[in-house]
Amino acid sequence: MKGITITLVLAGVVVGAAGSAIVVTAIQKKNKAGEANQSAKDKLAANENFKILAEQRQKIIEDLQKEKAEDKQGAAVRRDNEVRRLQGVINQQKKDLELANNQRVSIGLSPKQILDALPEEYKSNERIPQRRRIYLTEALVDLGEGALPEIQAFLESNVDVEPDIQADRERRVAEKWGIETAQIDQIKSMMEDMKPQLDAEREARREEMEKRRAEGRAEWEKMRAELEGLPEEERRQKMRERFTQMRERGEREREERGSSDAAKEMEGRVQLILSAEQYNAVQEQRGGVQAMLGEVGGRGRGGFGDWGGWGRRGGR
Repeated sequence: MKGITITLVLAGVVVGAAGSAIVVTAIQKKNKAGEANQSAKDKLAANENFKILAEQRQKIIEDLQKEKAEDKQGAAVRRDNEVRRLQGVINQQKKDLELANNQRVSIGLSPKQILDALPEEYKSNERIPQRRRIYLTEALVDLGEGALPEIQAFLESNVDVEPDIQADRERRVAEKWGIETAQIDQIKSMMEDMKPQLDAEREARREEMEKRRAEGRAEWEKMRAELEGLPEEERRQKMRERFTQMRERGEREREERGSSDAAKEMEGRVQLILSAEQYNAVQEQRGGVQAMLGEVGGRGRGGFGDWGGWGRRGGR
């Protein structure tokens, strides 16, 4: 009995193993068939992707070729436009040159007359003489080759004229103050005559100023000693009072001193040089006679303000 049982068990084991083998084999075949199908699908998808990429690459190449062609065409158009523009500029310059050649300056003067007039215009660097020089030179050029002998003779004469800057300045001063250049010469001569007297008064005033400074320093030291130890408010009050006294004293001294003898004489001599109308006009301008004398002397506005006690801007 036991032998039969063992046989049946072994038979069952063999049958089970065989069945399992059959099942495993079937599954393996099915998996292999699935893998084959998947591989075919992958290959098909890869072919499709490659085709898409190839089409995209070809489109990029075609776009680049198209852009290059457009760039070449645009560059050609721009180059043609620039050539046309430059040609237009050249044509306009030719027209201007032709017009200038046809419009020569004619002033009815011979080359010699022009060359005789030019040196006089070189004596000043003001705007009008400069324009006259240019005008006469252009007229000389427009006379052409016929003017060459006179030009050569002029150059060989070694005529040399330098602009008179001082005369230009005096003309500007005269125009500003409404006086004549001859009157400026008279005023300068008067100032030169009075220079020793004015220098002496200036030196006296300098010594007086030094004396006042020394006195001021002494007063300041005295005031500091008096303020020492006082309450702050009382110190400020005393300082205000002292500064007010000093200012009032200075004003009184200026009024008492008034104009010096040199200043009075200078003013009287200026009145003799100028007409009454001119003198009043000068006084009405900023700085008055003092500023005018400063500019006539070449020292700017107020340059002679220390002469004769005219220490404040605007005259006495």
